[in-house]
Amino acid sequence: MIVQGIEMHRVCMFSAKEMAFNILGLMHPILFSITQVEPVWGNLSGGFSHIADLANMVTCICVNMNKKAELHHMIACNNATELKIINGAKAECILQIVNITCANFHFEFPELPASLSTHNYPPMPASSLGSNLGKSSMGATPNDNHREEPASSSLGAYP
Repeated sequence: MIVQGIEMHRVCMFSAKEMAFNILGLMHPILFSITQVEPVWGNLSGGFSHIADLANMVTCICVNMNKKAELHHMIACNNATELKIINGAKAECILQIVNITCANFHFEFPELPASLSTHNYPPMPASSLGSNLGKSSMGATPNDNHREEPASSSLGAYP
């Protein structure tokens, strides 16, 4: 909002991307070759050098913004009072914010019935997994479908 007030005084404000584009334009090879012969002056100030008292101008812009905000606040209060007088006190409740609390549902993972448990099925033979998947680097054969874990494992042995 302050930028708009400053730009009303014929000053150009650059965003970071615009400033980067301008600086990269000054680094172009054509301009670089010109700088080898004579100095190049790039004015990236946007006209701020022509403003006599920038601090005073920004202060005036901020004061005007605060006055406008105060005026809008008074208008909103006046409209709320008129609504309350014309439509009654209950009409003002329509405009108020209501906090809605959402339910905090927590569901446990359902237990599988014993008939669907994976412990009822025999282990799959390694030969059905593929030619290389059943073999280990220790020389196991595809018929070795039982693997033991060390006793320190948190998972323990599994078939």
